[in-house]
Amino acid sequence: MFEFLITPDFTKSLEKLDFEIQKQIKEKLIYLSDQENPLFLAKRLKGYKNIFRFRAGDFRIVFRLSQKKIFLLLVKHRKDIYENL
Repeated sequence: MFEFLITPDFTKSLEKLDFEIQKQIKEKLIYLSDQENPLFLAKRLKGYKNIFRFRAGDFRIVFRLSQKKIFLLLVKHRKDIYENL
């Protein structure tokens, strides 16, 4: 099993989103945390080592993988997410 850890930047970016979007993101994270291997649903970001993303509708959840820990880094709309990396 993987452990999900939330960074302050992730919390800030989540709080900026509309309540319904926040709810959608939280539901996606609960679903992912219930999976035996959530990386099956992730994509590695090109040019970055151990940085991946999950898709949640039009939003992307960016995270760093370290051993069996997933550090949630950022959540933003798909058109904006890659500008901040």
